[in-house]
Amino acid sequence: MSTFELGSAFRLLAACCAWPMDKERVTAVERAALGFSAWDELLALAERHRIVALAHHGAMRAGLEPPPAIAAEMRRRALGVAGEALALAAEACRLQELLDGADIPAVFLKGASLAMLAYGTFAVKHGKDIDLLVKPDSAPAALNTLMANGYRLSGLHRDIGSERRHLVFRNFGDIELVNVRTGAHVELHWRICDNSRLLRGVDAKSPTQRVDLAGGRGVRTLSDRDLFAYLCVHGADHRWARLKWLADANAFVARRGGQEIGKLYRHARSIGAGLCAAQTLSLCGGLFGLALPMGLRAEFAANPRVAKLVADGLAGLASTAPLNQEERRPGVMIREYFRPYSLGEGWSFHFEQLRSGWVGPHDIVEAPLPRSFEFLYPALRVPLSVWRRRFFTRAVSGVSASKPAGRAGN
Repeated sequence: MSTFELGSAFRLLAACCAWPMDKERVTAVERAALGFSAWDELLALAERHRIVALAHHGAMRAGLEPPPAIAAEMRRRALGVAGEALALAAEACRLQELLDGADIPAVFLKGASLAMLAYGTFAVKHGKDIDLLVKPDSAPAALNTLMANGYRLSGLHRDIGSERRHLVFRNFGDIELVNVRTGAHVELHWRICDNSRLLRGVDAKSPTQRVDLAGGRGVRTLSDRDLFAYLCVHGADHRWARLKWLADANAFVARRGGQEIGKLYRHARSIGAGLCAAQTLSLCGGLFGLALPMGLRAEFAANPRVAKLVADGLAGLASTAPLNQEERRPGVMIREYFRPYSLGEGWSFHFEQLRSGWVGPHDIVEAPLPRSFEFLYPALRVPLSVWRRRFFTRAVSGVSASKPAGRAGN
């Protein structure tokens, strides 16, 4: 099987998501659609990878004719994506103005600003939440400002009281919030990634650019070269579980010439993200037909670590398995634990990767310790993980036993 053979539905979906949708891309969509009939599968994949609007746009530009029910459903969901994107863009502008008014420097990652830079519109990019980055010493003030303006903690840390939030700020890099009125989700970051050696020097004080969204309002995001490196690290760190992340990265660089793409890659390499950038560009070349300079292609082909990362990225993209008991086997969990170590190079990177796992986000929730005993959290990491695995296994086994024979769980 060829490296990039991921099934006819996936190949057609990738062709529809290539950008810009010029004559060459339209021809690629038409070629991928020859004899295609698995439209239900394509719609399910598009929903899983959160690219329904992109898929709809590409299919319409190429003049494809899905079954009427599928076409109507794709159009309905695409309109929904556009409406949600508009609402998130307006909220991002509000938050930028709110934090500016509180004298808290804030940079927006991905979201509406990336949509405008990559696609020229935020109507085709699925938006789930708003990611914003502040300085570490501004994180408590930023959190208080958000909570005073309609937000509350959500996710894992929703029940963390103010007396224990210092643990979150000290040991982790982000926290989740939700707007109690609109339901908008925000991820407040004070570290751009868990391992500081991957994006060295990139933070809320880095060079920024302003992106206009609507009506003269806009937000600040990272400079192009730092933003590209961040997109590569973010996708690689999540094993490219969503095709939308790769489609966004491809659209961000697709209109650039080979020389400019080379500069983006070299900058990413200079700040520790070279392997992630090589993986990203290789995947974009294979799935979307991104034209890479000959020198870069030769450099990537000569590096066996890049080949392994590309294979791992494809495996992440192709995975359809939910988190179930099978995936909690010790061997799978161990491989997943060590996978992030493949994203960087050098002893400092590996030590930082080890350090970032000394305290787990669940630990401070499940085992609240007095301040004088907080030094014990690294020692509790392993036993608490074992306990969680045993609890998860029993819970899944109980649910499986309650299902009728022959039926698989969701």
